[in-house]
Amino acid sequence: MSETSSTPSDVLPIDALYEELSTRVARTGDVVTATVGAVDGETVNVTAGALQGVIPLADFPTAPEAGSEVEAYVDTVEGDQITFSVHKAERVALWARLERARDEGETLKATILSEGRGNYTVDLLGVKAVLPQREVGPRRGRDGESLLGTTLPVRITRIREKKALILVSERATQATHYKAVSESSLSSLEAGQIVDGVVQRVTHFGAFVDIGGIDGLLHVKDMSWQRLRHPEDMVDEGDHLRVK
Repeated sequence: MSETSSTPSDVLPIDALYEELSTRVARTGDVVTATVGAVDGETVNVTAGALQGVIPLADFPTAPEAGSEVEAYVDTVEGDQITFSVHKAERVALWARLERARDEGETLKATILSEGRGNYTVDLLGVKAVLPQREVGPRRGRDGESLLGTTLPVRITRIREKKALILVSERATQATHYKAVSESSLSSLEAGQIVDGVVQRVTHFGAFVDIGGIDGLLHVKDMSWQRLRHPEDMVDEGDHLRVK
């Protein structure tokens, strides 16, 4: 008895499927590889498979060579007229790169650009990100002026693409090291012991002092026998203290 193979009516043969895919209409948001054609005034003619369209010449630092390939974002589709964007394709690729770095816990380099209220603005792979002051490494202090222009190792802790918000942390790159240091220091500490420390941060209620990888609180009431208006009247960030 011979078997007869049949193809369901709603399933395309492979050659017909390939033809359909190659002629499928582009959708806004797609990223395709486009081949550069001729420059026409302020636009560059490109083709991507069966798709044809233009890229603004301003998207290129210099006029591209015919035959070269670029990654292009489908920006607008109006009938048969397609406008692509190189800048938006680069942005899509960058966000994918940032998300991969976040997911894999990759350490990146960030340069501090400016100081804001409780945070720093940093340059991360060419985009601006936010480094909260509390996420700066414990050995650096909090003097914003001295940190401007400093390049730090950071990890991405959060991405909110709709708000173009990227949060980074230097502490996250040092967590394993400082955990080991802290555990070692804690095991050697006893109540009543006198130790040397460095002031890391001053607040209205006291100062946080690094004593061998651990931040200890020196309360304003324990700074002086006399009443202080503010802890800054007694200590500054970076001061070396002997504390009990």
